[in-house]
Amino acid sequence: MIYHQIWRDEDFAIYGAGSKENAFLGFECFEIPKHDGYEIAGNKIEATEYYPKDELFGYLAFHCETRERANLRLQQLRDLKQLRREKISKDE
Repeated sequence: MIYHQIWRDEDFAIYGAGSKENAFLGFECFEIPKHDGYEIAGNKIEATEYYPKDELFGYLAFHCETRERANLRLQQLRDLKQLRREKISKDE
């Protein structure tokens, strides 16, 4: 699979997905996974962003056949993130 970035901001992205034979397969939209860095066996791992793992698809990442559907899913992901922020603020 070959991906190319169509759009992104600080928290979200849309990528076009295609095959090595240049066949267009759709769009993938997702909340960009990040971590703040951590340490494993004394080795520091720097903070970074990464492409979503397969387990996130259907939750924080989606494959869409059209750009319009990807934009709708992106808005749903933004709304979900806002709800999570509100819940965290409320719980504090």
